[in-house]
Amino acid sequence: MELTAFPINEKVPGLVNILKDHHSATLIHSFETTLVALKLAKQYDVDAASIRTIFLGALFHDIGKIGVRKDLLDRKRKLTEEERQELYSHGLVGSLIMRDIGLEEISCFCREHHIGNTRNYNHPKDLSKRHPLTEFITLADLITATLDSRRPYNKHAHDVKRLSKEEIIKRGRKLIEKKKKAGVFSQQLVKVLYNLIDSNDIFPPPYKSKDDFDDSDFQSLIDHFGLRDIFNAIDFSEGLPQN
Repeated sequence: MELTAFPINEKVPGLVNILKDHHSATLIHSFETTLVALKLAKQYDVDAASIRTIFLGALFHDIGKIGVRKDLLDRKRKLTEEERQELYSHGLVGSLIMRDIGLEEISCFCREHHIGNTRNYNHPKDLSKRHPLTEFITLADLITATLDSRRPYNKHAHDVKRLSKEEIIKRGRKLIEKKKKAGVFSQQLVKVLYNLIDSNDIFPPPYKSKDDFDDSDFQSLIDHFGLRDIFNAIDFSEGLPQN
């Protein structure tokens, strides 16, 4: 689908549809990341423009995966170095896609949400150059990906499935504290996350139904960008591929 000729509000659902057709599991993850990122950001009383930016940045943070082979996205085995580089390239690919469709202000999030979470981006200088809103998306991505037992390549998947809620949260806190010490997340943002978890406003995935996406700004922006039909058509109970 050629998107460059369409207005922004038409390009967004078009691109989301492309992602859904290529790998619906990644779209499910993107919706989950968007929900968590918005809930984190709203604890800071950010303005409406920032909420919109975070929505699009989180929604499209993995859009570059439309250029990654499905067998890599659904992998269970250890990747070769060549395959790892192909997978890591989705940040750059996503950034280029955002620029091509006129969303250059969103392009940085496709690359920067990996900073501190992959070996390609671990230098302190990378962290210092991040967009100020990237941290919300990075933390949301970490929560909704690392602790998701549905992911076939998640080496902890079987453990997560059998753990209690308290044990999953404990494991998540341990991982987040490690990232905080490395400077990936600020102490204030981590505290906000813990408060949301303690109040049951945020809990690691899977989100099993559309009813779990109860944030008013999330729902308003779904309608604003013409994503209601796509969102309603997704069966969140299916989760990610298991084969």
